[in-house]
Parts: sequence; C-alpha cells; structure tokens
Amino acid sequence: MTSQSKFILAGLLVLLALVLMVQNATVVRVHFLLWSLALSQSLVILLALGVGAILGWVGGSVRPLPKSLRPK
Repeated sequence: MTSQSKFILAGLLVLLALVLMVQNATVVRVHFLLWSLALSQSLVILLALGVGAILGWVGGSVRPLPKSLRPK
C-alpha cells in the first residue's frame, strides 16, 4: 500500500469518526472502577479512538525476539 493511499484511507476514517461524533453529542454517564463521570458521548468516542490508535501503533512497533535470544 502506498503512502498516498494510506493518507487517503486515514482521512476517510477521520471523516467517518467526525460524523459519528457529531451525531452522538449527547451527555452520557461513564462508570469506570470507582469513578463516575458525565461526559459528552463525542468525547468518549474520541478517547476510545485515541486509545485504540495508540495501542495499535505500539502493538505494530513491537518486534519478536530473534531466535538467538529466545529461551530454549
């Protein structure tokens, strides 16, 4: 995949995420462990997309150990 096609695909995904966020602008209550927050659903979607992007980037940059360093 060329870098131009990756850029276009990323732009389309950002556009779809923006449409999703605009259509879901209501306030929701989020419960996490002992915390309870009232946030915009758009913000919750943005946070989830950001965490997913970071995890995908970190997971994609991890390389397996070379065979010489693997335990036997």
